[in-house]
Amino acid sequence: MPDGRCPSAFEVANAREEVGSTLGVDNGEPPGTGTGFRLASAILEDVTEAVLVTKARPTRAQEQEIVYANGAFTDLTGYSPEELVGGTPRIILGPRTEPSRLREIEAALHESKPVRVELCCYRKDGTAFWNGLSVSPVRDGRGEVANFVWIQRDTTERKVTEKRLAAEAFRDHLTGLPNRTLLADALRRALDHSERFGRRVAVLFADLDDFKGVNDALGHVVGDQVLVAVARRLNRALRAGDTAARFGGDEFVLVLGDLAEAREAIEVVERIEERLRAPFRIGSLEISVDASVGIALSDGSGRGSAEDLVRAADAAMYEAKRRNKGRRRFDDAPPGGSTECRVRLGQRGLTGIDVGGLRTGASALPLLRDADLRGDRRIRVDDPSGEGKGLG
Repeated sequence: MPDGRCPSAFEVANAREEVGSTLGVDNGEPPGTGTGFRLASAILEDVTEAVLVTKARPTRAQEQEIVYANGAFTDLTGYSPEELVGGTPRIILGPRTEPSRLREIEAALHESKPVRVELCCYRKDGTAFWNGLSVSPVRDGRGEVANFVWIQRDTTERKVTEKRLAAEAFRDHLTGLPNRTLLADALRRALDHSERFGRRVAVLFADLDDFKGVNDALGHVVGDQVLVAVARRLNRALRAGDTAARFGGDEFVLVLGDLAEAREAIEVVERIEERLRAPFRIGSLEISVDASVGIALSDGSGRGSAEDLVRAADAAMYEAKRRNKGRRRFDDAPPGGSTECRVRLGQRGLTGIDVGGLRTGASALPLLRDADLRGDRRIRVDDPSGEGKGLG
């Protein structure tokens, strides 16, 4: 080109009228032959995009006969021109190629219209890549469509970047758990389901007790590793379809949907407590954590908002923490009344351990311990009438 740069395939497509029917039938020459085609081929070899040229018939994308492939297409896919010419574009399709995109291409070919799509294709070695494909009709001297030009770009890097950015928008960067945005969506869906089918939804708001002590004594790197490990254990304690999210800092929110009765939420809390009981091994350290948990239960009518449910669970958690860390507080508000269920998990005895040669007492670092002493556990329901009843 006059400015010394290589022309793009799009520039070639825009200039094709100037070179006449370079890819089609002209002066009685068969497609893929003649001076015009050789001129176009020479131009297309210098473009950076991968290019295929096919006959205009048949219109099925997988069946059109390839009459030309440039060097950039060989570089992109690994197929040589000898392997391509006489074949069809089916050669780069595979199990993950979207049928809807193929139908979109075929519809455009049938109407002799240009089309742009992005679809999953495959190289000769079997590796998949995202293909930003533009297909344009080319007309001969009589104005009839004789060929289609398939201009292709590898858009895999951009797709991966988009996927990563989308994940970052909805996932906590440290733990990989859903963030507040995805949590809100999961809670709304759970409440919609509960309204349709007369089920209930529980929100668990968990806060790690005295977690600041871990960060202060061992540093934020170790603290972050503990948070990641806690997130894994919380996920494993849930039922299929439940959601665990990181709300911020050392706070986690869990959404339990499709509940028939409050007892099912208590069972999940008990599994969480059981999983958090075992110390976390971070390098040579054994670090134990406990959590205060507030539980809020919907009434199944769909009247309460997602925000109200989270706020109620948050308030219940702070009340549990105020009364005694390591306790669970359960607030259930069915229609016509208010019931409070407190789950007490007993008292814990703490002892000091050696951390990097420094003796750390329980009072200075209450989450590090080598003994876990628990008292009897009891679950009790207190209703507004003052007549309590045991749940287990």
